[in-house]
Amino acid sequence: MALGAGLTAAMATPAHAGWTDHVKYKRQGSVCKNDGTNVTIGAAVYQQELGKNGVRQMRVEFLLYDSDPNSAGIHSAKARMTKSSASFPNDERNHWWNGGGGAKQTWTVGPGEYWMVAKLTWDRAGKRDWNYKLPVARCSFNIDFSAGW
Repeated sequence: MALGAGLTAAMATPAHAGWTDHVKYKRQGSVCKNDGTNVTIGAAVYQQELGKNGVRQMRVEFLLYDSDPNSAGIHSAKARMTKSSASFPNDERNHWWNGGGGAKQTWTVGPGEYWMVAKLTWDRAGKRDWNYKLPVARCSFNIDFSAGW
């Protein structure tokens, strides 16, 4: 991705997806827009529970950072939003939840560089929840992230 004159929006979109014997997850899409004044950063995620594992609900907490959350030091989220799926029975069916169903978030913020992380939770009744942090977007006015994040 080449940088043009003036302000340029760039985004790294990690191709993160995964699964275990019990759950699947992936980033469904990311957005990075520059209107010349502000940056809009957003993402959607997909979560699935496979079979009967005690999972009764899925949650995602979107976290927005203005410094790299993977670098050394303490990083506090600049903004956060938690969204939850509807509750469902602990049965043999595979239950899923995606961005079209509410697992998405977008923020418009001032100029700068931003990272967005989704903390995925599979809420298990009477058992320890399953959690996973998924990097979903990195966005800036003028940095080329084409090499990846």
